[in-house]
Amino acid sequence: MPNIRHLRAVSAVARLQSVNRAACELFVTQPAVSQAIACVEEWCDEELFVRHRGGMLPTSPGSKLIDRVNRAIGELERGYWSARPDSFSADHFYQISSVQFIALASLSKTREWESSSAALGVSATSLKRTIRALELTIGCLLMHRTSTGILFTDAGTRFATSIRELELGTDEIAIGCGTRGGTLRIGSMPFARAQLIPDAVLLTLRSFPNLEVIIADGAYDDLLQQLRTGEIDLMVGALRHQHREDEFDCVGLIELPLSIVARSGHPLCKRGNVSIGDTVEYPWIVSRDGSPARHLFEKMFQTRGIQQPRNILEVGCQITSRSLLLNSDMLALLSAHQIEFEQFTGQLSVLDIELEETRRTIGVSTRKQWSPTEPQRNFLSALKSVSFSASQSKDTRVASFNSRRRN
Repeated sequence: MPNIRHLRAVSAVARLQSVNRAACELFVTQPAVSQAIACVEEWCDEELFVRHRGGMLPTSPGSKLIDRVNRAIGELERGYWSARPDSFSADHFYQISSVQFIALASLSKTREWESSSAALGVSATSLKRTIRALELTIGCLLMHRTSTGILFTDAGTRFATSIRELELGTDEIAIGCGTRGGTLRIGSMPFARAQLIPDAVLLTLRSFPNLEVIIADGAYDDLLQQLRTGEIDLMVGALRHQHREDEFDCVGLIELPLSIVARSGHPLCKRGNVSIGDTVEYPWIVSRDGSPARHLFEKMFQTRGIQQPRNILEVGCQITSRSLLLNSDMLALLSAHQIEFEQFTGQLSVLDIELEETRRTIGVSTRKQWSPTEPQRNFLSALKSVSFSASQSKDTRVASFNSRRRN
């Protein structure tokens, strides 16, 4: 990766349309600016400028990358200001080296010293020394070392996001040249995993067959931190009110109620006029204490004045929950979309009990002022399309499954 001085020089040339004026503004020589342009062009393997009578003008690929460079520099500066609001030393700030950038980029993806050092082919001690030198250079802390890994500070989060902006810049150049399909990193939460995300990904791959798609499953807090640092581009699932409005944009896609799920052949499936009270005598699989799904489970009984079941089992893994449901008389509170396949094949059933109070908004969360690439915009459009189709369909699970079988 280029160092920040090279990126700053490229940005200045694009803005001033002159190597000479850029050199004067940055207090460096013209050969130094020309070398910076050459280094960045070698990194992205594309010509960034063409000479005209009016000066140095960005090429089409150059414009795409320079936009990302400006966004990256902005994130770096905001990260610095968040840690040192009373001072800004350009002499120190713009000394960040390419080696330090690469080290930080690796740590932003793995958040582990050992994994990053192995990927970079250096010792963990050497990697820690590089990061410490970077922190000393800019005069602020970028991360905390914890027993479970790395926790980024606000400044570290901004720095990591800036690296993702540069990666997206090279993505856009590669997409335009047809040499690569770009990348799409999705954070997937339970309610969107079974139908919405897979259907939207398949639609997107029809237009961008070479797109590299990475789907990260995880707990809400973990995915939110990955969204902050740019490790994922967007997060799809049930929206929560504790989102910070200055950090994220959240768009609702579809509202889904939860359902009481049991194995097909469960004693309650054979009864008529089943009520919530009938479920108390059976063991329940529930989400962890304090989670939104657990709150809705408790609310389901409270609103009806029914004492909650005492026989409960906390499970955080959908695969484990599915196995328990299939092999016992346990019950669970799930979205019908999560058991689409099992319903179609007759393995699991939904009890005929209306639970409107459990309705939740499924949506997509992105970083504030996020600028998606063309494939990422296509995925967002596909996500809205499949969500609309799901909301209009009377039996979305069977319809969607049959459609995928035909295709």
